[in-house]
Amino acid sequence: LWPINIVGLTFSVMSRYSLQQGNVDGARHLGRNAKVLSIVSLVGGVLIITAHLSRTYAYLVYEKVIACDNFNVQSAQC
Repeated sequence: LWPINIVGLTFSVMSRYSLQQGNVDGARHLGRNAKVLSIVSLVGGVLIITAHLSRTYAYLVYEKVIACDNFNVQSAQC
């Protein structure tokens, strides 16, 4: 979810600039937004990776079962 993370990075830069200008409340608000967007991006990325790995694992297990059934293999490999 890199677009969300780029927006979070932009908010963090704006927060730093606001703090340098002396706007503490604005910097806190922008920093909070940056933190939320970064967390959302991180959680979304972990969910996508987990879904991909579980789908790949299920596909490999299914293909192995199909291969063993087609050849009527009764060995330790199946």
